[in-house]
Amino acid sequence: MIEDCDIHDAKCSAISLGKENSSGANWAAERLDKPGYQYQLEAVFAARRVGWSKELIGSHVVRRNHIHDCGQTGIVGHLGCVFSVIEDNHIHHIATKREFYGYEIAGIKLHAAIDTVLRHNLIEDCTLGTWLDWQAQGTRVMRNVYRRNTRDLFIEVSHGPYLVDHNVFASPVSLEGHSQGGAYVNNLLLGVVANQPIIERPTPYHLPHSTQVAGYAAIRGGDDRYIANLFLSIVGEAAS
Repeated sequence: MIEDCDIHDAKCSAISLGKENSSGANWAAERLDKPGYQYQLEAVFAARRVGWSKELIGSHVVRRNHIHDCGQTGIVGHLGCVFSVIEDNHIHHIATKREFYGYEIAGIKLHAAIDTVLRHNLIEDCTLGTWLDWQAQGTRVMRNVYRRNTRDLFIEVSHGPYLVDHNVFASPVSLEGHSQGGAYVNNLLLGVVANQPIIERPTPYHLPHSTQVAGYAAIRGGDDRYIANLFLSIVGEAAS
C-alpha cells in the first residue's frame, strides 16, 4: 500500500506498480531487430511463463497521495498493475516540462490494467491525464475529475470490457478511444471525443478476471456503449 505521501520532482516516474523485467518489452530499443509492438506481445506470454498471475502479482493500493511535478508519469505500471486500486490521489503537472518524448507519458499510464479501479482522483495540468494501453479488461474508471490537461483519457488497443462512469472530462480533448468493448456511462465531457479502429496491431484479451490469455485480435471498433452522458462544447480554454 502507498498512502498519504507527497511525491514530487521525480525525473521520470513518481510511483511504479511493477514490470517483470525478464519478459523483455524493452528489447526493441536494445536489439533493433523487431518493432516494440512485437516485443510487447511476446512480453505478455513471457510474463505468464514466469508466474504473472493474481496470486503473485499486483493488488496494489495507491491512495490519498499528492503526486506532482514529475518528468514522465505520476503512476506507471506494466503487467504489475493488475487487480489494483488507485483512488483519492491528486496528480498534477506531469510531463509539462517536455523533458522526454515517448509512449509512456501521462498522469497515470498503465499497461494491462486487468480488474484495476481508478476512482475519485483529481488529475489536472498534465500532458495526458490517464493512458490505459493494452489489455484494459475489467477496468473501471469512475468518479474522477480531469481538467486543464492536453488530453484527459486515452484507451488504446484494448478489447474490454471496461467501464468509464461518473467522470468529469473538462479538457480540450476529453476522450480518445482506440479500443473496443467500452461502456461510457453518466460522464460529463466538455472536449473532443475521437474513436478509431487499429487493425494493424492485434492485441491480447484474457479469460475473465485472469491474466491467462484467451486470444488476440485486431481492434475493429464499433463495439462501445454510450449511456446517459452529457456532451458540451467549450470555447477557448477548458473550464477551470
